[in-house]
This record gives sequence, structure tokens and C-alpha cells, in this order.
Amino acid sequence: MCTRIRVELALEWYRTNEASLAKSAELAGLTTVEFKKLIADRGIAGVMTGKGTSA
Repeated sequence: MCTRIRVELALEWYRTNEASLAKSAELAGLTTVEFKKLIADRGIAGVMTGKGTSA
């Protein structure tokens, strides 16, 4: 799969809370630190509504 498509899919899955930060980073082929920078650069707010978080 094309890297750009993987990154866009990972961003969408993270944004819609279909995948965790770690899983989204893995799908995008990035480290979690790189993925955090990417979502910050894109202006995507931290989703973090899974287990152990309050939203």
C-alpha cells in the first residue's frame, strides 16, 4: 500500500477513534513520537477516549 495512503488512513482511524495512537502510528509506519507530531501539525485534537481515559 502506498505510504501516503497508509498515513492518511492512519490519521483518519485515529481521528475517528477506530485505532489507538500506537496502532495508528504503526499503520503509518511511524514512531509514536513522529505520529504525535504529525497529528499536531494537522491540527487533530487528541482523541484519547478509550479505556482509562475520561472524555
